[in-house]
Amino acid sequence: MFRASFSLRQLAAVATFLPASLAAPLAHAQTASLEPAKVETTSSFELHGGYTGGRFSHSTNDTHSSFNPFGGGGSSPRGVAVEHRFDGLMLGADYVLAKRRAGHPTTTTLRVGLDVLGAADRLRIGDGRRATVGLLAAHPHFSVDMQKNRWQTRVGVGMLAGRVGYYGQDGSFDILATNIVVDTVHTVPTFQLEMNWNHWVQYEIGYGANGLLGLANPAYFFGVGTGFGPRSPLALVVGVSSAASLDFDRTKSSFGYARVVLAPAGRPWQANVFTTYGSAHYQRVALQVGYKLPGKASSARR
Repeated sequence: MFRASFSLRQLAAVATFLPASLAAPLAHAQTASLEPAKVETTSSFELHGGYTGGRFSHSTNDTHSSFNPFGGGGSSPRGVAVEHRFDGLMLGADYVLAKRRAGHPTTTTLRVGLDVLGAADRLRIGDGRRATVGLLAAHPHFSVDMQKNRWQTRVGVGMLAGRVGYYGQDGSFDILATNIVVDTVHTVPTFQLEMNWNHWVQYEIGYGANGLLGLANPAYFFGVGTGFGPRSPLALVVGVSSAASLDFDRTKSSFGYARVVLAPAGRPWQANVFTTYGSAHYQRVALQVGYKLPGKASSARR
């Protein structure tokens, strides 16, 4: 009887004490869940510049007009090869805004920038004529970078506007003259999608946004590669690419490309080298370097 009554008193005491002991932690947890999470924001500027050069060829219709007092006049269109050799420079700046919510594994980075590109394009036309034309274009662009756990995805879009390149089309009729028309390309959209898993597996696809934006002859590209692990400062991507204007005999042709990125962790600079191979009609090499200025960090609850 004594044991039973003592046990009942113990249970009654526990029943009374337990809600009181749990009330404070539960109230604290509820208050913490209602508090807004802290959002860490970092803003900075990145400066970059580089060089690009190469060669390609395309065909055009050259209308050769003539006048013969004994046989009359006439015109006949014929294909003419136009070879390009170009060298250019690029300067640009990006505003970078990164946000991360405390307790969440996702970091979102927004990038808005403007590049200015200029090049000298030296043309050699199939019948021996030569000309040097200037290329000058601006490239406003925008990209979103999302990193969650070990996955990183980046999507970027932009627009090359100005004198981007020169391609040939039909020539006009002119008595006693041989004419060629090389039309100016004024706008080229750019697009790039990159995916990365733990800096081991990399994938990219796009148009006009590689090799210093494809000035003079934008191209499609698709590549895969590796970053050799999360602690490696080096990344290598190889793939295939295709430009619409690169071969005298064919409208399109594919070739290989390689891109090497050097970005040491904790350093404000990085370098990017791009080169093509496998095509006698299209060659390009590009080098771009970037420097990140000291940024500004802030935090707020939202």
